[in-house]
Amino acid sequence: MKNYFTIVRKHAGVCQFIAFFYLAMGTSKYTQILFFQKHAALLNYSFSYSAMAIASSCAFFDR
Repeated sequence: MKNYFTIVRKHAGVCQFIAFFYLAMGTSKYTQILFFQKHAALLNYSFSYSAMAIASSCAFFDR
């Protein structure tokens, strides 16, 4: 456990970036669900999330 804290202190900037990134992504995902639920369109949320997943997986294909 002591080694873990040493690594976190050594790379504090990276840890802060990762924490902020996942906080922002989690908040975005949760608010999207609330938005689509309020407008009674959860099926549209499923489509948009699937489209995002397909588009992001296509980003790894090289020309």
